Amino acid sequence: MAMYSPQGMEAHPYDQPWAIVQGLRKDVADLRAMLHAEQQQRAAEVQELKGEVAMLREALKTETHPLHAITHKLSTDLDATASHFSKAIEEVKASHRQNLGHLNSLLQDEIRTRKHAEDLRDSREASRDSEWKSTINHLQSEMGHQKQVFLSFKDESVNDVNNLVHDVELIMNGLVKVSHAKETIATQNLFCTDTSGGCNLFGDTIKPSYESARSPSPRR
Repeated sequence: MAMYSPQGMEAHPYDQPWAIVQGLRKDVADLRAMLHAEQQQRAAEVQELKGEVAMLREALKTETHPLHAITHKLSTDLDATASHFSKAIEEVKASHRQNLGHLNSLLQDEIRTRKHAEDLRDSREASRDSEWKSTINHLQSEMGHQKQVFLSFKDESVNDVNNLVHDVELIMNGLVKVSHAKETIATQNLFCTDTSGGCNLFGDTIKPSYESARSPSPRR
């Protein structure tokens, strides 16, 4: 859509390209703001995950502390009554090893699950960062292309204006020459005759004199 100045005259032809460049700059600024917000959100999620891991570690310590106390008490009791409860000690040891193995298995499963979740999150973030970088590179390439088009249009406009000025100068010089020629012809004595005894040139009728009719003078 054409733009107009406050006086009602058509605006400069570079206003529309400049508006396009301004729009591209605004889009790039919005994309950068969105990327910054996304990074901040991811950082907050990482901090939240770290807090959850710390809470799980504290919970694990709290749960294992009673087990260690019970084990110590059992060991003390078993030492005092080793001769009488050897079979019970063996059963408790077997049960203890089984519980520890089960807890270790659960712990390893939890570690693998957490690691898989972290790897998946890192993969998503890397893919998202790659998409953002590709988009930014495309925008920069498009801005460079638009700039080149703008410069080419500017050069063509300058050449067209110079050619137009040159043509106008040629036309004005031609009109000046025609005007001078008309004035020169109008001031000269022309020898021409028609049926009425005169010559009509530039709307004026020139009638020959008797002397010029009898002895015409040589033309200059």
